[in-house]
Amino acid sequence: MKFRFVVFLFLLAIDGSATKRQCLSDCTVSGLMGMPLVVPDGLCKTARGTNCEVTVRVRYHQKSYSVTFDTSYVKSYSRFIYILPSYYLSYTATYSCSSDDSCALSFAKTKVLDLSNRTYDFISIVSELRPLLEERRQAGDNLNCYDGTCLTGLCEIEYDTKSNSLRKRVCNREASIVRVSAFDSGSYATLDIECNRTNCNSPNTMAQVKRILHAYNLTDANGRINRAQNGIGSAFMIGGLMLFSYLINKTVL
Repeated sequence: MKFRFVVFLFLLAIDGSATKRQCLSDCTVSGLMGMPLVVPDGLCKTARGTNCEVTVRVRYHQKSYSVTFDTSYVKSYSRFIYILPSYYLSYTATYSCSSDDSCALSFAKTKVLDLSNRTYDFISIVSELRPLLEERRQAGDNLNCYDGTCLTGLCEIEYDTKSNSLRKRVCNREASIVRVSAFDSGSYATLDIECNRTNCNSPNTMAQVKRILHAYNLTDANGRINRAQNGIGSAFMIGGLMLFSYLINKTVL
């Protein structure tokens, strides 16, 4: 019975439901790069949540940004870069926190300025990526990928930029948009390419894409967005496990 009570206390501590935050929620604010984030009065609802969450997305091809507020059950911090060689580049940061009711808003204001001040040479980036990944093809043409023929869809290669290893190289039969994307949550990080040129999911193509992204300061040399990023949720779980161990010892003693 004592042990069950200790487990209950541990789960209660991890859940954090006793300290729900009053978060901005159910709204999106848009603006132009260089303009500070201002949330108009009455635009956003407020909702109680374990964590407040915000997603900041900057579209460099449009020189604009959008900020979406919500609530979340877990603490997290992730970054996502999405590039279409046709003419698109976005950088997205998603953050959830529980330090105070305005922690998500404070993060968003800082992140909007940070991302707006980054001077990515968007035209040069897509101009260098396009001939590696995309070509005009006739309908019905078979696409020769690195490991075989792709009757429908696109060639794809995905690389784990945390462990420096190949995750997959396939014909993605459901893919239809040539793109490059990079994701990093601290504990999980990938660089993914979908393309429609012959053998475009080869190790050589991946190496050239990494070189381009690194040259324009989008990633490090290995294709990772931010190697120094730490998983907030992992740190929180470690603290919870330490508390659990302490309670167990107190019960036994």
